[in-house]
Amino acid sequence: MEIEVRILDVDIHEIRRKIFEYNGVLVKKENQINKLFDFDDDRLLRNNGYARIRIIKDLISDKNF
Repeated sequence: MEIEVRILDVDIHEIRRKIFEYNGVLVKKENQINKLFDFDDDRLLRNNGYARIRIIKDLISDKNF
């Protein structure tokens, strides 16, 4: 199962400051391509859905997933 969260109105400078303050380290850096699919009759989109294929390029290990 996957849970996706959107956080709006974030002070990115404050978040970065806190990460450095607490000695946070970069553990993941990636680019994503999402390919979305539905049927010709849009049956998935009409029900707030779609089929997704996600291609992930790990920029640290240089691997694709």
